[in-house]
Amino acid sequence: MNYEPGLISILIPTRNRPANVLRLIESIRTTSKNSNLIEVLFYVDDDDDSFPDEIDGIRTMVMKGPTIWLSLAVNTLFVHSRGEIVMPGGDDMIFKTVGWDEQIRSSFRLSEDKIKIVYANEVGWYGEKFALHGFIHRKWIDTVGACVAPGRLAAYDSWVTDVGRILGRLEYRADIEIPHLHYRQGEGLAPFDETYRRVNSDRRSFQSLITYKKLERERRIDRILLAEVMNPKPKWERRYFIGELIASKLRLDANLKNLDARRLRTLKNYQAISLIAKHLFLLPFKRLVSHISLFK
Repeated sequence: MNYEPGLISILIPTRNRPANVLRLIESIRTTSKNSNLIEVLFYVDDDDDSFPDEIDGIRTMVMKGPTIWLSLAVNTLFVHSRGEIVMPGGDDMIFKTVGWDEQIRSSFRLSEDKIKIVYANEVGWYGEKFALHGFIHRKWIDTVGACVAPGRLAAYDSWVTDVGRILGRLEYRADIEIPHLHYRQGEGLAPFDETYRRVNSDRRSFQSLITYKKLERERRIDRILLAEVMNPKPKWERRYFIGELIASKLRLDANLKNLDARRLRTLKNYQAISLIAKHLFLLPFKRLVSHISLFK
């Protein structure tokens, strides 16, 4: 789908929080420099009848469907979005800095390859350490193949933070305030409602951090794909140095012809050494043994 240049798409899964929805829309309307270049897309569960009947002042789209992972809801909304710049967000945030939208557009205009995460001051405990609700360009999404990493319990903020930090493409904007009014951010900011309660229960039950750590190779693949369209190219990662060296600097001989550069770049150093040894020494040795056995 062709995007609209300059349009910012904000993707919001929401459940049983009509007041939050109206508060969010009002904050966007009153702080944006050009509200005509902003769209907000909401994913609402089929069994949730609380969503406001009317929303004025901002281009919006509401999609209703079954209760699904937050990451799937965000990716579903992205398919229907038209923004050049995309922000996976939450219904518990508000926009506070006047003109934030033009500052975000300007940041991406100054980027030659558009591969970066621009994230605001969420006026809480994360600060610069974590790209909560970051803005990304559609080129990033087209390159890796999804708006956010699919997975249970919405680990996509951690995912994009880790990928962006290693690539050196995190841009923190302390001057742009988009407060995250989460109940853990301070007393009285938000009630501990049914939605928070369910997410907390799932997190304790399924221990999403364990799955997140097991998907390290998938984040490495994202970095490889993004590095291919970055200018300048990122520095090689120490843990993958040998694979990078072989893939980028050396010509592969006949014994290695079935190994492509991308596969080599996904291998940690010890894995690359093992694979190269197998193709250079073990396979030729096995063929030699096989030929000898024919003459017995």
